Amino acid sequence: MVKEFPPDLFKFGKYNEFMKGDGIVYLGGDDYNQLALLSIKMLRSTGSQLPVELIVPHESDYDVDLCNNILPALNGKCKVMSHYLPKELISNIQGYQYKNVALLISSFENVLYLDADNLPIQNPDSLFANEPFTNHHLVIWPDLWRRSTSPSFYTIADIQVNPKIRERSSYFNGDKRGENDPISFHDAMGAIPEASSETGQLLINKRVHFSTLVLSMYYNYYGPDYFYPLLSQGAAGEGDKETFIAAAHKLDLPYYQVKEFNREFGPLKNGKHEFFGMGQYDPLVDYIQDTNKDIALTTEFVPDYALNSDDKEHSNYDYHYFKSSSLMFLHANWPKYKLHEMFNHNSYGRGPTFDGKRRRLYEWNIIDETYGFDVELSIMSSLQWLYCEMNINLKKVPEVGSEDRTKICLEINSHISFMISVQ
Repeated sequence: MVKEFPPDLFKFGKYNEFMKGDGIVYLGGDDYNQLALLSIKMLRSTGSQLPVELIVPHESDYDVDLCNNILPALNGKCKVMSHYLPKELISNIQGYQYKNVALLISSFENVLYLDADNLPIQNPDSLFANEPFTNHHLVIWPDLWRRSTSPSFYTIADIQVNPKIRERSSYFNGDKRGENDPISFHDAMGAIPEASSETGQLLINKRVHFSTLVLSMYYNYYGPDYFYPLLSQGAAGEGDKETFIAAAHKLDLPYYQVKEFNREFGPLKNGKHEFFGMGQYDPLVDYIQDTNKDIALTTEFVPDYALNSDDKEHSNYDYHYFKSSSLMFLHANWPKYKLHEMFNHNSYGRGPTFDGKRRRLYEWNIIDETYGFDVELSIMSSLQWLYCEMNINLKKVPEVGSEDRTKICLEINSHISFMISVQ
């Protein structure tokens, strides 16, 4: 049985632009191209200078103006996935499975992958040159939920877990559940640690973790029928998100899990936040505190936090894990900034107006998290520049001069005026 990849494989990848330098990768296609363009505009507004690749599944997803004119002006280019895969393979994958392929065929050795609806708030270029990436080579961010990996996965993958030995505690300091028996399975020696993963952003060194990507491709190819249920057991967000950490864990390759909690942002309704976007935090700030045990955690055990999803009185989303944190990404996944859907259909009730009144989608607490930077105003200003000043035409976006485009620009400008008026 082959245990190692041929040495020439990596040399071949370097000279054929599959493993060269640092870069940022998006997965686009269909109406996701417009989401990726917004994210790239936001990325460049942060000062990021790294090259960008937008990878689309099929030739029909290749938007000529976007790929040949717009992206090159932003130090970006497009790649068509079907140009690199056999027809019988590309016809058998879809949805979540595309992300793994995009990572494999991307030109870069070191990749920051971003979902098309993930919006950078800070310049991510420094992530490539600092720990935890330089010493772990794979950085994974947390999802909102605890891990639900089936013990059967470990049996199938031949990973030894000792449920009698507590390797760590995933509970707040002072929470007796982190001290008493029985031990939480995911805190046991050999298990993949808490929390579950959210791979709307992923930072990976493909040279170090090439084996990880090959094994995770296996998990993804057989994911819908086998590995997705094993890794998540039907929990929210089931899909490719656990395949990367599972593969690295199986291969005993290093990875770093960001400890700062994923935070959801949204307007208040009946005293509680609706959840319209997820915030993920800077791993550099996270790692400094995680490795410096003299820095105390922010959160001591608070006995009145919500213990289950049926609790309508308490919220766990106001907690920080560390004393210092720095919001880096806003995964604007619900609603997504698809122009026609968002502005002509009010995103089916989740758009910028509610009960006839305008509102901020992410409320004021996101501005507190960014030390005064108005993320939502920046998003709307970027949309206004792309589609109402530069008048960019894309597939799946109403054409310049059409009634729908005029209405979209009117809504964007009105929402910008509203946000400025209530600052």
